[in-house]
Amino acid sequence: MLDHVILNPGYRRNTKKYPTVNNEIIYKRYRNKLKQIIIKAQKTFYAKKIKLCMGNIKQIWEVLNGLLNKPKHSETSLNFELNGNKITDPKK
Repeated sequence: MLDHVILNPGYRRNTKKYPTVNNEIIYKRYRNKLKQIIIKAQKTFYAKKIKLCMGNIKQIWEVLNGLLNKPKHSETSLNFELNGNKITDPKK
């Protein structure tokens, strides 16, 4: 997959520099094929990652949340200062 990205033959640049119908068709074919390859690689990667986590629900959810770009929950303390008085979370 990286071979296609690294060895980009400059189709986009040629399309902008020499705007012909043929250059645009070549660029769009290359772009669409590259997009298909990247999507297929991502599906394969995450399928393997989930398969390795089978039996451990917590790890599966970590993979899924990473895929969805959800941040991990962090412990935040609710400490405020109002008019010189410290206010803390009453649950703690």
